[in-house]
Amino acid sequence: MSYHIVDKEFRDFADDIEGVSIHYLCAPAGAEANWDRDRVTRFMPLVERGLRRLELKLPRQIVEPQTGRPTSHYTLFHYFEIFRSGDRQYSQIYAEIIDTGAKETASDASAPIRRPASRRSREIQ
Repeated sequence: MSYHIVDKEFRDFADDIEGVSIHYLCAPAGAEANWDRDRVTRFMPLVERGLRRLELKLPRQIVEPQTGRPTSHYTLFHYFEIFRSGDRQYSQIYAEIIDTGAKETASDASAPIRRPASRRSREIQ
């Protein structure tokens, strides 16, 4: 399966940031984010002083639940979890429209990945 790559960056806003994770999911355009069901979490490595960068491998298509048809046009939701001085902080939730330009075929479409629920997902809804 091929992926649609999206680069994400986080710039440390203080010297005492110990680590940053990005939480993200893909949802059909216009749909609400279901953090309990679809969230993916990745640690963001420090690539240079004060800058963290990660390539997200997104599906070229997702399946729209209402129609059961694949689409290459969807929304990427994400937020950052910041570990700072032994505490945890969260950024706002960002949303961006993704259009991979992939020809819409059922063989390339992926259903959202089901992940176990976490305490954080209940906090942000």
